[in-house]
Amino acid sequence: MNLEWLLNLPRKELFMKITLNNVIPHPLESINKSSDSLWGNLIELNKGKRVILNASSGKGKSIFTTTSIGLRKDYIW
Repeated sequence: MNLEWLLNLPRKELFMKITLNNVIPHPLESINKSSDSLWGNLIELNKGKRVILNASSGKGKSIFTTTSIGLRKDYIW
């Protein structure tokens, strides 16, 4: 496999970004969502940046983690 093209990319292009735009997992469809919620808003995760998930029980912290790394597929947008 020839990866020479990878060496020519600008450094910023090598970093991964995960964008969730108006994503709501089916198990959380009925919860109230606010403007500071992960769910139903635009969220961007950038490689090398840390994220703190702080919410009460049942608000989707574990669902967010498993959705953002691709282990869950039960979401709507």
